[in-house]
Formats: sequence, structure tokens, C-alpha cells
Amino acid sequence: MPYPFSSVVRSPSGGYIYPDSSSCIYCGEQQGLTTEHIIPKGLYGDLIFPASSCDACRNITSGLESFVLQRVLGFHRRRFGYPSQTKKKRRNPIRGSIYRHEQDGSETEIELDGGDLPLWSFTLPVYGHPMLVGLGTEKEQCSGDKIHAVVSGMDAAMALAIPSGTRPVSLPPMVYDAGKFMRFIAKVAHSYATAALGRDSFNPLLSGLIREGHDIPRVWIGGEPEIPPEESNVYSITLGIVERYDQEKFLAARIRILDYLGTPVYTAIVGSNFEGNLSSINHCSYAKPIKATVIGRDGMPIFSTEG
Repeated sequence: MPYPFSSVVRSPSGGYIYPDSSSCIYCGEQQGLTTEHIIPKGLYGDLIFPASSCDACRNITSGLESFVLQRVLGFHRRRFGYPSQTKKKRRNPIRGSIYRHEQDGSETEIELDGGDLPLWSFTLPVYGHPMLVGLGTEKEQCSGDKIHAVVSGMDAAMALAIPSGTRPVSLPPMVYDAGKFMRFIAKVAHSYATAALGRDSFNPLLSGLIREGHDIPRVWIGGEPEIPPEESNVYSITLGIVERYDQEKFLAARIRILDYLGTPVYTAIVGSNFEGNLSSINHCSYAKPIKATVIGRDGMPIFSTEG
């Protein structure tokens, strides 16, 4: 039985269309500009920034978005029927693998249909504060970084009729590209701050990281070591001010994706020399609500963002 349940996901309409940028927010190019979705459409992104990215930079940011949408969150997005980035319909059934740990120490890979896999399964990094506003060496500041598994109940154990306490199962390991993920967070933070505040209101610090990468992206990208409780949002972004040990202040963005699953929070140091008052500026905080329900084979909800 490949699909013993159905998913119902509703994301209310809303969003905002910002004024045209008239030049690329990443490199300054003024020709061939395209519209930027601050959060990808594949995550119900509805913050739109027209004429803000040139073709070259768009190719770069699209690659970063595709990495997160497909490699990191692809299974969950397909499972819950999130919008596709392309116009092609998803024809192939959801399939995946688990690993069964045998008594002799070996592992057996078992391919399953979507209905026999966990409702969702992906991994996200948990970071400490961005190094730019912290104290200590890179090793000291990053010592608490870890990978956090966001996994529902292990439905596969029941599907395989594995006796309790024997032959436990686990999900396949993920090949993780931390650099690409942090560049994606940087892209979201930079585009949101530029759209909300204007490109001349601060000195941008993330453009080079987004376009070219960096040996130590943790200088600008960090997060909150403690994962907060779930919230009924598909994503949320807030701009704020953080202060370094020497009292220099920086513009920062707090970003959370798939809040309703209890995911980590990320902080990006967006820029310096911001002299404005955030409390007097509209659109310095945005949360996209979502209502998601999974109906079991008995017709009863087995997961809901509404409790």
C-alpha cells in the first residue's frame, strides 16, 4: 500500500511585491534584470522583488535554491504536495530507502514506497552565533555546531513488522554541503533586507558570499543553539540589530524555514552602517502561515499544525 494517507496543505494567500530595484542587488548590473523571490516559490514564497537580479546572479541563486528544495527538503516537499519549481508534473511515486541494522553488524538497505516511509525526514544544521559578533577562535565558536534530524515517527518500523527492540532501522545518511546551505540563508537575508530597507540604507556584507562562496561562511552565518517550539508558519523572517563585543552594531536577519516542524533558527549578518530605526519601517518582519494536516488510512488526522 504505497499511499496509506493523504496530505492536506493550505497556505493562505498574502505576500508583498516590493518596488523595482532597477539594478542587480548582488552585483549592481542594470541590464537583463529578473524578478527575485526572496523565499523560493517551492516553499510558498510570496515576497517578490521585481527587477532585482541579473541573469548571471540569478543562475547562482537558483542553484542554491535548488540544492535546498531538492537535496535537503525534496522528500518532505513531495510528501506534503508543495509547489514545484518547474511546470512539470511529478509523475514518479515517492520512494526512498531505510537501513536495517542486522544482528551480525551489517546493514541491509531496503527500498520502500512513500507510504511506508516516515511522514517527513530531513536534516538541518544547528549553529551558534555568527563568528563576526562572537569571541574566540573558529574552533571555539563552532564547537557546538551539529546536524539536527527532523524526523517524524518511524513508520517504516511498523511497515517491516520489526519486533520492538530488535533490528532497528535508520534513515540513509545525507551528503551535506554546509557551504551551499549557508549561502542560501545569506541569499534570503540579503534580498529581504535590501527589499525592505533599500540597497543604499546599509553597507552589504553578504554579496560576495552569495556569488562566490567563502572558506569560512560561518563568519556571517550562524543561528540559535537552542531550537524553539514549533510555530504554524512555513517560514518567517525578521530584521534586527546585533552588537559585537566592541559595541559595533550590525544589521541582521533571523530566518526560520518550516517552523511548524520545530526546525532550527538561523541568523545572517546582513550589513553594517545601518542608521535607521527598524521599528518605524514596514515589512521588517514577515511570517507565512500554513495549515497542514495528514489523514491516516482510517480517515483520522495523524498530524496537524492546528493541534
